[in-house]
Amino acid sequence: MAIERRLLWRIAAFMALFTLVSAADEFLGPHIIREPQNTTFNVDSSQQSTYLDCEAQGTPKPKYYWQKDSQNLTFTDDVFLSGGRLTINDPNRNTHAGWYQCFASNDVGTVMSQPAYLAFAYVNSFPFEARTDYEMTEDEGGCIDCEIPDFAPGITVQWFRSRTPGARASPILSSSATRTTFDGRLCFASIVENDEGQYNCAVTNIVQSGGGTQQLSKPFYVEVNGNSRPDTSNPPTRAVDVEDRTVLLGESVSLECYFFGNSVPNLRWSRTGGTIPSKAQTNKNNQELIIPDVELDDAGEYECSASNDILDDVKISGRITVKVPPQWLTELEDVSADIYDEATLECAAESPDGVTYEWYRNTELLTSRDRHTFSNNQQTLRITDLDRTDTAIYQCVAKNDFGAAYSTGQLTVRAIAPTFHIPLPTNQPAPRDGSVIIKCQPDAAPKPTIEWYHGEEKLATGGRYTIMEDGNLQITDVNDDDGGSYKCVATNTEGTAESVGSLAIKDGTSIQEHPEEKVITVGTDYTLRCSATTDEVFELAYFWMKGETQIDVVDDPHYEMDEGNLIIKDVQLTHAGLYTCVAQTTVDRAETSAMINVKGPPGPPAGVSVEITSTSNDVNALVSWMPGADHYSEIIYYKIESRTEYMPEWKEERDTIPATVQEVRLNGVSPWSTYEFRVTAMNDLGYGEPSEPSEPVTTPQKSPTKAPENVRGCCGGVGNLKIEWDALHMEDWNAPELLYIVAWQRADSDSDDFDEYTTIGEGTTHHLVTGVPAYTMYSVKVRATNAEGMGPFSPPAEVYSFQELPEAVPTNVKGSSKSGSSIRVSWTGIDANSFQGVLGGYKVKYWPSSDTIDVAQVHRSEGSATATDITGLTFGMDYKFVVVAYNGDNENGPDSSEGSAATLKSPPLAVPGGLKVSPDGKNGLSVSWKAIKVGSTEEPLQGYKVLYWKEGQFEKDAEVKTINNPSTVKTVLSGLTNKETYLVKVRGYSKGGDGPVQDTPAKLNLESVQQGASRDGSGGGGASTLSVSYAFLFALSLLSLLYQPL
Repeated sequence: MAIERRLLWRIAAFMALFTLVSAADEFLGPHIIREPQNTTFNVDSSQQSTYLDCEAQGTPKPKYYWQKDSQNLTFTDDVFLSGGRLTINDPNRNTHAGWYQCFASNDVGTVMSQPAYLAFAYVNSFPFEARTDYEMTEDEGGCIDCEIPDFAPGITVQWFRSRTPGARASPILSSSATRTTFDGRLCFASIVENDEGQYNCAVTNIVQSGGGTQQLSKPFYVEVNGNSRPDTSNPPTRAVDVEDRTVLLGESVSLECYFFGNSVPNLRWSRTGGTIPSKAQTNKNNQELIIPDVELDDAGEYECSASNDILDDVKISGRITVKVPPQWLTELEDVSADIYDEATLECAAESPDGVTYEWYRNTELLTSRDRHTFSNNQQTLRITDLDRTDTAIYQCVAKNDFGAAYSTGQLTVRAIAPTFHIPLPTNQPAPRDGSVIIKCQPDAAPKPTIEWYHGEEKLATGGRYTIMEDGNLQITDVNDDDGGSYKCVATNTEGTAESVGSLAIKDGTSIQEHPEEKVITVGTDYTLRCSATTDEVFELAYFWMKGETQIDVVDDPHYEMDEGNLIIKDVQLTHAGLYTCVAQTTVDRAETSAMINVKGPPGPPAGVSVEITSTSNDVNALVSWMPGADHYSEIIYYKIESRTEYMPEWKEERDTIPATVQEVRLNGVSPWSTYEFRVTAMNDLGYGEPSEPSEPVTTPQKSPTKAPENVRGCCGGVGNLKIEWDALHMEDWNAPELLYIVAWQRADSDSDDFDEYTTIGEGTTHHLVTGVPAYTMYSVKVRATNAEGMGPFSPPAEVYSFQELPEAVPTNVKGSSKSGSSIRVSWTGIDANSFQGVLGGYKVKYWPSSDTIDVAQVHRSEGSATATDITGLTFGMDYKFVVVAYNGDNENGPDSSEGSAATLKSPPLAVPGGLKVSPDGKNGLSVSWKAIKVGSTEEPLQGYKVLYWKEGQFEKDAEVKTINNPSTVKTVLSGLTNKETYLVKVRGYSKGGDGPVQDTPAKLNLESVQQGASRDGSGGGGASTLSVSYAFLFALSLLSLLYQPL
């Protein structure tokens, strides 16, 4: 029975909703959905009519009328409507050109379209009279005029020329030397003799719809006279101005530029104070700059520069100004309001060029009245004390000098006697001890007053009852006496209606299982349990809160729900807090909470402070702090880290500091440094987050405590001692004004004093001592000094002065071919005792004989060896070379005389084909192959090499049998191990080297030999000829048995 009632209630609600929607649809005022567009009719076209479209939606279906130039249009056979479309037959520019506006009307109101202009495209004929001829001077610039007749709205001009009158004319194409300007003139940068001839121009309307007529001018003659000036060169001279252009946002704009000049000027575009937009384009000769889809940022000054052989960078400029019609920010919306109430309609548009507003009601201009007021610069219309006549179509028109925008909205004034399309529910469940709201939702205008009755008792707000602002009745602390019948009575100026329903008291929601307070460990999973009961009529749902925030169990990977239980996965310190389980139905809820604490690594210590102290020899930092949260695990240790402006990465200063200590003195911190310190605590779960860095502290200055390192000798020249060292890192400077002091003396000196010093600036890490004997050992040491004093010397280092260059020249330099990619070079070496120094070795400079020594590469041969191999060379190429000796400082002596040698041609390029292997006795293999041929770029073939190895071994370890006869293509490999599988490859060889081998080896198993089988192996392993023979005999025997009579 209850199900039937609920079904009937839903059907009734649906029908009521359907009725409401239907009623609303019956009163939809007209809204323009297709606006008329500006239209241009080509008078030269073959079309006989034109039209302007207009379409509006509305219920009832709208009716249309049109105005031309603000006057109602009278329809005739030639001017008529079809729906909203206005069609004009035989359009006439004198009669029909003008502004047109569409109006659509129904029972709700009237709406007007945006105005649209009907224009006519035409080009008048050229005059019949003959044109005057032109005289122009060679090498001078000039223009000839097309003398275009009247036209609208635009034209294209094409010029033609014939060499002699009456001859066939050819079109003149745009080039750097000629230009057809926007106004139709033909301009010449510099007239030449060939420009003489008969000219005429053709004019065509840019509107080509329906075809059109091209108008052709009368021809005229251009005579080119010689130039009497001795120098006919001309600098660039302006021929066409770059005109200022005003363009609407979103349109395209073109600027033109042209100069006279001899030679013909080159043109270039730029933008004053900015760059040309990337979307901009230029024509082939830079005579036009085209900017499509103009934006506000494209406005500005644009320059055209001309340059030729006489003068550079002659400039003319023009300005692009971008204007913006109003752009909607907020458009009108349809509004419904109750009678006697008030309504607000709003619109807003923007433009840098300003916006003004006009309002229309059913197409009539609306001004301020008793009930109609405007505000916010007329963007807001407020209508008070609404009556039925205010139902209408309202339009907001935003205007400026560059356009207008129309927005439409319908105001519907509602005057409805109360009606219960949604009646009060019957047997609405209410939770015992909970609260319930009975909804009273009449459809009424104006807003009705509401009265409530429980049975016959009239209810008022007070105690457990509240009649809410929206008319609904709320009952708290529900008990069994609240069950029964309820009535809502709605009354307004239009009438009265009532609806009756009832409450059924049910058990409310109650928590049965509560979550437990717990300390859980970081990284583990934990489940908070929660379950509740409620009356079966209610649908129970659960969600969880952490603090005041609902937990997102869908997107947060740390949370998951299982019925009412909450699972926390991979617990983190941030998961500590108060968790609340909420069990909720549509009418009530119950909740229970538990505190969850998390055991994890310690929190960051707090209040880190630093005190710097200093002695004569040391700088100390006293670091103190306060413990942070231990996160339910006792702190065991602390560690301290530091960083400075010179060492920005954190560096550990001290670790395993006992938990009982909260103050540590750090000795030996760097002077003249700005320090930050931080402290980190550790417990049995590891180190926690570090503290915030301490406030920066600066240590006092001290003299250097560290000596420069890696003191060494280096390059230079004869008579020089060059000393180098590694610069001190800035954290070791200890004070500003760092300098280095270098001391040196001969290692064989009997004196303990280093009596020769020099002072070096902070940016230098080397010093050159001149005038010393060559290749002599010195004892060298370096110290640092700063504004506070001197630091310690480095330990003495043994450094040699620069060696003499070898002056002797290697002799008897020879070369010989070694292979296709290498040569052998030999020489007679120099006497190693002929100079003060150490012989480092020899260098061979080599280069192709067809080049010079400037492209030589260098091959180094260390030590006293007097021969070396030069590898990586090109096959069959002649090379030249010289040999030089070099000393222990890698400095070269003089070049030897040149030697020469050639590499051999390439090794064989072909792979021996037809590779076969077969048994040869029990321990041998017979190998055969096909001979290869060599070409003119290869060395003569000397023979073949047979590579063989056991299966399981590597090819690189193969044994090789060399055949020294190029005509031999067969050999026997003996002494092999039976019961083994062998793999075989063959290659050709020559003086040029070894040729390539097969990709796949031939393969043979000698075990088959003991079984009486012989195999003929090929590149893939081969097949056994004896095995095939035995198989064939076996097959014949089997066939004979099959054919024997039974």
